[in-house]
Amino acid sequence: MVYDLIRRRKTNTIVEITNQITEIPLVFAGALLLASVLLLPLLEYTHLSTRSLMNQSDIAVNSLPFEEILGLWIPDFGGFAEWVLYPGALVFCLAIYSISIPGLRKKTAFWWLVVLLSLLLSLGNTLPFFSILSTLPGMDLLRVPTRFYFLGGMGFAILAAWGLHDLLERENLFRPDPVFFMTPFAAFTGFFGLGFVLLGQKISTNLIWGFFNLLSVIFLIALVERKRHLIVQGVKILILLLIVDLSLVNQQSIQWKTRAEVFSENPAVVEFLKSQSGEFRIYSPSYSIPQHIAALQNIKMVNGVDPLILNTFQEFFIRASGIPLDRYSVTLPPFPNDDPKTDNRNYTPDLELMSLLGVRFIVSEFDIPALKTNEVARFSESRVYENPHFIGLAWIDYEGERLPVDNLKVQPNKLDLTASGPGRLFVSHVYYPGWMISMDGQPVSFTLKENLFPVINLPNGEHTVQLEFRPRLVFIGLGLSIIAWLCLVLYFSFRWPHEEK
Repeated sequence: MVYDLIRRRKTNTIVEITNQITEIPLVFAGALLLASVLLLPLLEYTHLSTRSLMNQSDIAVNSLPFEEILGLWIPDFGGFAEWVLYPGALVFCLAIYSISIPGLRKKTAFWWLVVLLSLLLSLGNTLPFFSILSTLPGMDLLRVPTRFYFLGGMGFAILAAWGLHDLLERENLFRPDPVFFMTPFAAFTGFFGLGFVLLGQKISTNLIWGFFNLLSVIFLIALVERKRHLIVQGVKILILLLIVDLSLVNQQSIQWKTRAEVFSENPAVVEFLKSQSGEFRIYSPSYSIPQHIAALQNIKMVNGVDPLILNTFQEFFIRASGIPLDRYSVTLPPFPNDDPKTDNRNYTPDLELMSLLGVRFIVSEFDIPALKTNEVARFSESRVYENPHFIGLAWIDYEGERLPVDNLKVQPNKLDLTASGPGRLFVSHVYYPGWMISMDGQPVSFTLKENLFPVINLPNGEHTVQLEFRPRLVFIGLGLSIIAWLCLVLYFSFRWPHEEK
């Protein structure tokens, strides 16, 4: 609607413009209602997660350096993924085409605004006002500014489509020729490469590729403009060139690995852990077992990569691992020097607290002197330590003694067990709003140990306890989304017949 308002700003009457402006908040509210099933739980989760603790340096991480703007027409072979801007020489030239023709410029102004705004925001802390911008509601939850360019990439694709459409439909050559506005980029790239030669430096492959690819596209567009009988062949060659261009550029950023290389890290440790009976979790201060392997082998971990870590869990984990953390981190434990094999070698985990997390084994690539007597296996550089305080993922605390429970079953969104009272039932399960606990089929109240783990008072006798995740906000959001979709269907059901008449 905003796009339509901008595109038709000179043809609309004052009344029409006023009506459209009035409709904008209604459309925005409708979009929020349609997305409620995802939006409401997301808002709750981000509020409870460490995402809300980010400072400006966390938000601005990997901001786009200004010189990387050259990547719009000079591909960066194998460059840092967050800074890749290259849309392809053909897409870039067609986008320039779309802005060089006045009539087409009016139709594409909105998308050029999207591209330029996304590039501007991608600069992050390079902008003098980014510190203010990053404090706005919603912006303070976003991270890595270059991801704004996702919208810019979409904008470039739409601009190129408009440009190609005009190139195919136009009968007469437009003056000034759009090619005139493309040539400065090719000239700049050529002189840039010439500077390397004059300085006795080797010209990089990506610079050579970018220059000749840009020249080829400009030449073919000029040819299609002037030789209309060659338009079909010319466009086919342009599209083929685009496919080759993007395929080659993307190929430079791909690291090919076999399945064995991806899934065979620390196989001896994995087999050892799989051979152990019962439900348990592991902790690795050196990230000895990657998450994708742990997930594939059904090995439960208390550490790993997660950009939305619960605040309460992180606070407890810092104490349990003994590893300090004074800023936002997407990993637990943190790796300040990006070297998991050595970064945390000076810290000793608290085994008592680790037992509350259900940790039975600690796997490390370095020695942990305080746990030497607990070492149960060693495979190459990997040490496996067993936690003597481990009881299970649930137990009964009776007069200071921990007693195991029976028939523990852990399923997605559900946990069942049988326990005999009297005593206090502790469940090594991270609490989150929406978890309901019942005993013998009836809802039961509970407290939280360490503000994290559910604890239930058990009366005499044997009892069946069930934990089930029934998040209220998900159901509220689902209801709002269903109502919004029904209203949308009814609206168009009544509107379309009238429009046809």
